[in-house]
Amino acid sequence: MTANSTLTMISRDAWYLAFRAAFLTTFEQLSAERDGDDAAATAGFLDHIPLLSGCAAQVQIDCLLKTWHQLCHHPSRPLRPIEQCVCYCAVNELARLGQIENRRLLAVAAAGPTPLKNPDYLWLASKIRALQVTWPFRVRTPNVMDDGRLLNADLDDPHHQPVSAETRRVLLDTVGAWQVSAEILSNSEGLLCRDEVRTLGVFLQKNPRLMNL
Repeated sequence: MTANSTLTMISRDAWYLAFRAAFLTTFEQLSAERDGDDAAATAGFLDHIPLLSGCAAQVQIDCLLKTWHQLCHHPSRPLRPIEQCVCYCAVNELARLGQIENRRLLAVAAAGPTPLKNPDYLWLASKIRALQVTWPFRVRTPNVMDDGRLLNADLDDPHHQPVSAETRRVLLDTVGAWQVSAEILSNSEGLLCRDEVRTLGVFLQKNPRLMNL
């Protein structure tokens, strides 16, 4: 991942881990839905923003990988509202896994294509805090207050900054989407390991109606 003003060397590993944690959690949800196992179903990472709750798991993964590709290959372009939401939710998902001490998913996240040492929870806490005060976008988003404090991101809360009609439309369009982009697998470069790419590819091949070709 490119290190610059938006992704520093200090936070690069933490961003990588946050995006991997978001993928793993959401792919588990997608797999449970595929298998009809409601008991094993988990919330997708975008559920950290209530307005995005209910977004299809495959669309959440598509948004995640698009944002990852953007951060890696076009870091100078300002992030769009949905990309800002992806960053916010990925960090919060990593924080959640650390809080509940989900050692299994954290170990898998750390063992990706760029292996990291298994993170201890003190490391996680400090890195997550660093991410929260050095967002890769100006703190003028639908889910962060002017002083940078994280919120529960309920966009209907009147105490939050006003959300433009266009931003709300984009986010609601995302919630209503069902198909993923044709670039979903190529956008995963550097984030998913080969087995994960293959598993995701097989899933999409078996469910071609999810692809926007």
